[in-house]
Amino acid sequence: MDVVFITESQYQKLTNAPEDSKYRAVFAWMTMICFWSTLFIRFLFIEVTYTDENLLRFREVPPDDLEALLCLMLYILGFLTFSLFVIFGFTERFYLERRMIHRLRWVDLAIFCSWIYVPWLIENIYNTRMILFFTSCVIVGLCLNRKRFRLIGFHAPIKKTLLFFAIIFAFGLIQVVQSVGIYINSYLGIDQYSDRENSIKNSYQMNTDATMNAFSSVSSSSASSNAALTFLAVCLLAPIAEEILFRGYLQTLFTHYVGRIFSVILTALLFSLYHVDVASFFPLFFTGIIFGIFREVFKSVWAASALHMFMNMLFSLFF
Repeated sequence: MDVVFITESQYQKLTNAPEDSKYRAVFAWMTMICFWSTLFIRFLFIEVTYTDENLLRFREVPPDDLEALLCLMLYILGFLTFSLFVIFGFTERFYLERRMIHRLRWVDLAIFCSWIYVPWLIENIYNTRMILFFTSCVIVGLCLNRKRFRLIGFHAPIKKTLLFFAIIFAFGLIQVVQSVGIYINSYLGIDQYSDRENSIKNSYQMNTDATMNAFSSVSSSSASSNAALTFLAVCLLAPIAEEILFRGYLQTLFTHYVGRIFSVILTALLFSLYHVDVASFFPLFFTGIIFGIFREVFKSVWAASALHMFMNMLFSLFF
């Protein structure tokens, strides 16, 4: 089923939206801006040093007083706009969520980002392995689109056997393009050190060792739970949540304005920047392109999610 796009003025003529909906849409936009700002502001916390091999190493460091104040202001502003978004939701009886039919607009993305803002804020403050944030992305994405799953790819691929072999082939292709990304880093003089990847690997290593010890020690149950939570976050929740946001919302919206090819590229670019990992920028960018192609070929976010889960699972277990 094709996605039908209309302008805001055309939509207003077709509906009788409550007056409060206009104000609520503004607060949704402001909350979304705060959401992306608190994400990309982390690039300010990156320190550049040189290795013994004279390569550029990018490491995330704690913010200074001015940067911390800027983050606090963004957090407070985002929370205030989110609160107004919710308050006006009660006055208009959550019309913006209920009126969603088979049309996708940028305000729909703003609404989605608004509902996941507080979980994102909590993750930034308490660092709970992103489980709360990823879970909220999945729940909000499914709830907001429960009557129009096909609009942003919530339907199973028709050719499931083809999907299986395509995932195997795509995973091999991902290894190739990531190697190309690493080569580009070497050419540009960028060290492969990544705080993000090291954090994940260390978490897995500690939790895997604890899990092995759990077979001989009951006291290791807590560590085993940590291992299970880490695996759940990285291999199940993260792929679905990220594909809903990037290949579900963003790629669908970009397609209307710049076509399928450039929408895949733009979405992959944002996907790479979203990880705030300079050393992994090119590998993630090329991987995002393959995810985007999967979404287009199979017309399904689930297909891209399956590939994403398969990749994360193998990387977690064997790499």
